[in-house]
Amino acid sequence: MDKYFLANGLNRIIPPGGTISGFVYTNLDLGAKEVQVMLLGPQRIKQFIFLIQVPGLHTHYSEVHFDKLYQPAEIKDYDEEGLRKAFEALPCCTTNAQGTKEGDPINIVLVGEREAIFSALIDRNWDLTEKVYSAAIWREVKAFLFGAPHRYAPFSSLYFYHRRQDVSLQRPRQTVAARNHLRLWLAPMRFARRPVWVGQVSRDIGVRFTPRTWNLTTHKIDPNIDEARGHLVEDLLLSRRVEKLGFVKGGNVATLDSPRKNLTGDTYVTDGLRAVVLLSGDIAPSIRDALFTLKAFDWEWPDAISLDGSAPWHNPP
Repeated sequence: MDKYFLANGLNRIIPPGGTISGFVYTNLDLGAKEVQVMLLGPQRIKQFIFLIQVPGLHTHYSEVHFDKLYQPAEIKDYDEEGLRKAFEALPCCTTNAQGTKEGDPINIVLVGEREAIFSALIDRNWDLTEKVYSAAIWREVKAFLFGAPHRYAPFSSLYFYHRRQDVSLQRPRQTVAARNHLRLWLAPMRFARRPVWVGQVSRDIGVRFTPRTWNLTTHKIDPNIDEARGHLVEDLLLSRRVEKLGFVKGGNVATLDSPRKNLTGDTYVTDGLRAVVLLSGDIAPSIRDALFTLKAFDWEWPDAISLDGSAPWHNPP
């Protein structure tokens, strides 16, 4: 076996003008995997990034035909001010399947090509999530009973644009009961010639019983939902792909004295802002370079949550 692997592995050295072929052996990651290829030569570096789908995981992402979600006439291009107004005009929250009840808030907007966005997330250890079906639920139950992590554990669907999320991702933690999860929908918008994705991010901190779900259990979210939004923004910044960052109004402010509730009855507080992140297909050479070249949308910026119900945002200096 060792002889076979050594004979078929890809050699790291490519001679000038030469061609090589072979296999790259790596850890198994289900759903999708980011592959970075860097070619080094005298005073020259070329970098290529590939997003590869890995079989073996039943996901929403693998079922969505993104090119067919909207007709070309439905997709609108925006300048910066028009984009701000469009984001502010979006409904505050996700809903149930019937659209009759509000769920978790829409608190994140990602602008970029699909490969750039998912490469950035996968690079920062976000995993695609399994759909809800019997085998996936049984794996999640076993992980919960034994206090084990589960990188691909399913979570429930929420609805926006009259459909469930197009993509479900999570950043697992030490047990299946604790994780950050992200739902994304492709929007009928474009900015800077790039697609726009709206989403909802929150953090699970435990499991509780509830009569509002078919299996009588649900994950409990951290009530400070803006913390999960901030964590995702930090993750994307560390991916070295963010060109521009800002925040817009659009959701409802929820204070400690007057919190809001999601579909399963969990309370949360929020400043009502949506983070807007513009991502590039290129990776900056270092975190220092990425942060020094980072630009800001001249919109709103988050502040401490106001306990008296007044607006907790302010304009950037």
